[in-house]
Amino acid sequence: MVELVINLADVLGLALMAEGVETQAQRALLLGLGCNRGQGWLYAKAQTLAQLTLLPQCPEPLEPTEGTDAAPLKLGKHPSLQT
Repeated sequence: MVELVINLADVLGLALMAEGVETQAQRALLLGLGCNRGQGWLYAKAQTLAQLTLLPQCPEPLEPTEGTDAAPLKLGKHPSLQT
């Protein structure tokens, strides 16, 4: 089902973000299926709005680093939180 949703988003030209990524295994699976954006407790615990606005912005997904098998998933500020 996850692979189907990722492929559908790709065909439709939509950006996709996986929610609830909690383990390295989940992260690796998503990256292997072509989903390079995600959020969840693997990256950060729940935060207040004030804490979220301090996160660095990352406008584009990160590409795999040479010599590694997976890139970090994107973690950035939601557009509605920008000042």
